[in-house]
Amino acid sequence: MAGRSPKTDVDLGDERRGDPGGGPIDPVTGIREWYDPEPQDSGITWEDLLTRWALIEADLHQTYGVDLGEPGLLRARTGAWLRVRVLGLLTEPKSRIFRVLRAEREPDVSTPADQAEFDD
Repeated sequence: MAGRSPKTDVDLGDERRGDPGGGPIDPVTGIREWYDPEPQDSGITWEDLLTRWALIEADLHQTYGVDLGEPGLLRARTGAWLRVRVLGLLTEPKSRIFRVLRAEREPDVSTPADQAEFDD
């Protein structure tokens, strides 16, 4: 799909429930002839992340001790190295990026006070 960033592998719990729907079910195998595709608006895009880069930069420093302002750091590392750490922040309930994205996707869910605090 042109113009849309690829989804990440991390989900904030917005999984589809039950039967995803699709074509007729084969009575012998119990498998559908075809399945409905995943909704296009599920998941987090890299655009979602990059527009909140200040949060990610602060979280990388707080969580992993990675200071992106350190000269030469990113040149010495691979894109995969950075990707692993950024995606790791999406699974960390104390990270800023996790909390902001979760609040946008699930406005009725509040973060418990003990999860919102940072260890300084």
